[in-house]
Amino acid sequence: MQIVKPSFDERLMWTFFDGDTNFFADIEDEVFFGEVQRRERSFAKGDLLRVVLFVESFITESGQISNTRIVRKVIEQIQPPKQIPLVE
Repeated sequence: MQIVKPSFDERLMWTFFDGDTNFFADIEDEVFFGEVQRRERSFAKGDLLRVVLFVESFITESGQISNTRIVRKVIEQIQPPKQIPLVE
């Protein structure tokens, strides 16, 4: 999943992009979130997370299908390759 907007407040959800759409998800991985809080992890545009993701689908009172997403464990943070400047 591509990180769109991290949240440094454990009460707020992160925003991710899965290749088709943006969505919100809670982070339950306490080790990962602790590393974020201690500034042991940094993020930049294009960073990806490989995760164990729990998705629960349910029907709302209005009859719409809705999903709740929870990142159970962050397996890996993937940073995109850096572009090397061309030599003139």
